[in-house]
Amino acid sequence: MYKIPTEEIIKRLVANTEFNEEQVKEKIKAKMDELSGLISAEGAAHIIANELGVKLFQLGTGLLKIKDISPGMRNVETAGKITNVFDIKEFDTGSRKGKVGNFIIADDTGTIRVTLWNEMTDKMSGLEKGQTVRVKGAYVRQNNTGFKELHLNDKSALVLNPPGIEIPDRVSERKQIIDLTEDGQVVELMGHVVDLYRPAFFEVCPKCNSRVRQDDITGNYNCEQHQQVEPLFAHVLNVLIDDGTGTIRVTCWRDQAERLLPKIGEIRTDEALFEPEKATLLGEMIKVVGRVKKNMVSNQLELNAINIDAKPKPEKEIEKLEKQVAELEELSIEEEELE
Repeated sequence: MYKIPTEEIIKRLVANTEFNEEQVKEKIKAKMDELSGLISAEGAAHIIANELGVKLFQLGTGLLKIKDISPGMRNVETAGKITNVFDIKEFDTGSRKGKVGNFIIADDTGTIRVTLWNEMTDKMSGLEKGQTVRVKGAYVRQNNTGFKELHLNDKSALVLNPPGIEIPDRVSERKQIIDLTEDGQVVELMGHVVDLYRPAFFEVCPKCNSRVRQDDITGNYNCEQHQQVEPLFAHVLNVLIDDGTGTIRVTCWRDQAERLLPKIGEIRTDEALFEPEKATLLGEMIKVVGRVKKNMVSNQLELNAINIDAKPKPEKEIEKLEKQVAELEELSIEEEELE
């Protein structure tokens, strides 16, 4: 059974009804009061959704679209086309050894990271970009960057190129920085790197990849789910790109940061490596697919990188531009004929 967090139910009710967030919360509270506090806010939200005719689950095939997957869900089944496969990494915390593997899938509604641990990483053998996979029995977590992830356990299944399932390509619209307006939209940008900021490093749990905190008294690192752990280090890198119409800060987490700065792991222990690496990257053209977000402090739009191409191929970009020009010319001819 899928479990949808109350916050996600509220978002869906706002998106599919005439009520705003405050009104939906009032309805949930009223329902809880009506039932004398015998149900939780989540239960009340489900009742309100039923009363308003909002379907929270897809029926039929059991497959969820990626946009409908929410943190907290369990036993999730979905399908997508592989857009990235990352190297399997081994870790040794001193008290525990293991492996973790990741790949990204996409459908026509969104993208999501799939994470496999230890023996489950064997299922990644033979996975390639462009293949279709069906994921069964996964649970959903929200990572430190706010993105959702599918995690597989020993009861989960991964089916490569499942029969009867076709995943349409999700096309990220190429935009200019000056035209970015919508918070949350997924876009593709091309620009030159004009600044690069020192990477930040933080401790994560080796079992679930969640952020861990150090106890001020004992000095131990504690994970909310796995208690005391020996942490691994993750990293985040911010770059500023310019496409001629404006500049935007791009936030690159972990694997995406490594695509721009392959030696980022070494920089954590040897800061002197950063400046030479920065010098080689400044002025370089990169292509970024990412999600637009608004920085609530600076009130500026930024980009959370989903996929980075540190060395875009000129011939592919020329082909894309020629296609766009042809489409514009065709549209212009159609408009003239209508006139």
